[in-house]
Amino acid sequence: MRGRPAEPDDVVQTILDATRQGRWMWVVRRSGEVVGMTSYLDVVPADERLEIGWTIYAPSVWATEVNPSCKYLLMEWAFDHGFGRVQLKTDIRNLRSQAAIERLGATREGE
Repeated sequence: MRGRPAEPDDVVQTILDATRQGRWMWVVRRSGEVVGMTSYLDVVPADERLEIGWTIYAPSVWATEVNPSCKYLLMEWAFDHGFGRVQLKTDIRNLRSQAAIERLGATREGE
């Protein structure tokens, strides 16, 4: 993935930069082990909208309950806190991510 941090110090800088840009990041754990992360981004309370993205998981949890569970919790929090629109975006080339979003029951837009 382009822009993926190569060194531990790069990860720290990436987190600091993302936080300054308004990204809300969540560490994802399964049985106590860190298996990925996901984020709220483009959070606009005045428009009652946000995006869920920048999600990355260890291959060992792909196609498991981890992604649907995380997305459910993130959407539940957003809707419970007054957001009326939650967007999930992925690159047009990322077919695996598109399939995962489709399994969540999301409505495709923008084709």
